[in-house]
Amino acid sequence: MNDLRIEDRLLLTCARICSDSERAEAIEALVRKDIDWTCLIREANHHGVLPLLYSGLNDTCPETVPGTLLGNLRNEFHANARHNLYFVGKLFELLDLFKIHGIQAAPYKGPVLAASVYGNVAMRQFSDLDIIIHETDFLKAKNLLISQGYRPEIELPTAQETVFLKFQRDYKFFCDGDTGIVELQWRIPPTYFPFYFDTQYLWKHLEPVSIAGREIKTISPEHLILILCIHGLCHCWERLEWVCDVAKLISVRKNILWGKVLNDAGQLGIERIILFGLLLANNLLDAALPEEVSRRAEEDPIIKSLAVMRKENFFLEVSRPLKAFLDSFIHVRMWRRVEDKVRYCLGIAFTPNVKDIMVLKIPPSLFPLYYLVRPIRLTVEYGIGALSSTLNRTFRDEVKANVH
Repeated sequence: MNDLRIEDRLLLTCARICSDSERAEAIEALVRKDIDWTCLIREANHHGVLPLLYSGLNDTCPETVPGTLLGNLRNEFHANARHNLYFVGKLFELLDLFKIHGIQAAPYKGPVLAASVYGNVAMRQFSDLDIIIHETDFLKAKNLLISQGYRPEIELPTAQETVFLKFQRDYKFFCDGDTGIVELQWRIPPTYFPFYFDTQYLWKHLEPVSIAGREIKTISPEHLILILCIHGLCHCWERLEWVCDVAKLISVRKNILWGKVLNDAGQLGIERIILFGLLLANNLLDAALPEEVSRRAEEDPIIKSLAVMRKENFFLEVSRPLKAFLDSFIHVRMWRRVEDKVRYCLGIAFTPNVKDIMVLKIPPSLFPLYYLVRPIRLTVEYGIGALSSTLNRTFRDEVKANVH
């Protein structure tokens, strides 16, 4: 990746999994070059790795970084730390509230991942609290949050909400203006992904983690790898922080049961999704992979080619419509069976989401009309030309893959 901008190479180096001396030497060599510091900080914030950038620079070569800039980075680092501690307080409040009312809740990512994997709640950027609950507890949890001053992302009549929730996997709530966000989740993949992840299984394998001196229960590392890779694929790994999460997890947790990870992935039909995420963590950040994982990834030419393509284009800026269709192209290549590819394409084209509800308010009795609203909105938003071009490319590549 020597053709990358210096700024992007420095971000990767600060986030890379390697020895301290090797990392320090690489950082120092890059800092001596002509760096666009404004661009660097903007990219670090966009990719959610500003704490890693600051830590890398401050620990390695603080005297080489322009003084004012290092001071600004330090201020942003401490502001992120205060922001994260605010969310830790919110998390404790919510867990206590849910426990009192008999709602089982398992937080993950956010401060939980920061504390358990990064070793410091200040070392990860996040903007919300991800909490898994039982689907049957959603309405009870929703009413509790509203009673505490939280505002749901979208207000719907009860009948319409009941139907709408069947197609959703999460629901967002805001408080304190737009600074406090809670995301309640009861499914892991989007409903248009052609596999079912039974979250009931997660509850049997929770494990304790300590945050700010308090022990809470969270997802086991074996399940967390699956969830992080599914989440990364949903967004086509567009942010470096998501790759960092996977790389840090497999680096810190030396006792991961890889046989279980691969077996669960195989049973769910998502082995490619997991191998893609793990191979990307290896390619971008030098995360060490178990021999069996590397072997399976090497044996799948589609995964190898997609990982190389994503690595080479990781920092490439593209238009929003083009990105959306390139994401769908990658998603389609994840499914081995033709029927799964078709199900995904139909699902993403017709399954309504929050945006569709916001565009047009339809009475509950006419809810099925949203199946027509969504493809119309997507066509208008992303353009007929881009849609046609991407679909042609997708099916052309699929035909070539099946021929070979």
